[in-house]
Amino acid sequence: MRTLHFIISCLYLGRSACLTNFCVTPTMHSRRAFLPTIAGGIAGSILTAPLVSQAIDVNNAFSGDFQVYKGLFPTIAAKIIQRGPFKNAEEMYAAMDSDVERERLKQYEKEFTFKKRESGPDRGSGKRSI
Repeated sequence: MRTLHFIISCLYLGRSACLTNFCVTPTMHSRRAFLPTIAGGIAGSILTAPLVSQAIDVNNAFSGDFQVYKGLFPTIAAKIIQRGPFKNAEEMYAAMDSDVERERLKQYEKEFTFKKRESGPDRGSGKRSI
């Protein structure tokens, strides 16, 4: 059972965690002690894993697409959608109301692309309907 415990822990927590946690604490041999350790390792690896970011096409994005960018959803996302399409980032910055909004957008400048707007369904205003 201890070997299985070690193998599963290495898979979820990584090699360094196995060497420090399980070689030093040989008394952890019950399932009750094992499950919280694995659950904590899984949660920790999920929470600390970097988000896979993909470039967003500003002119064709839906309001919900901006949720992955901290500080852009819903207010700035709604302004981008309502005031677009944009040819480039400078044109998008000029459409914003404040320097704070411009600075927030500049944080993610490398994540934005500006393709020609495609016709299609309403992309949303970023506001929730009740």
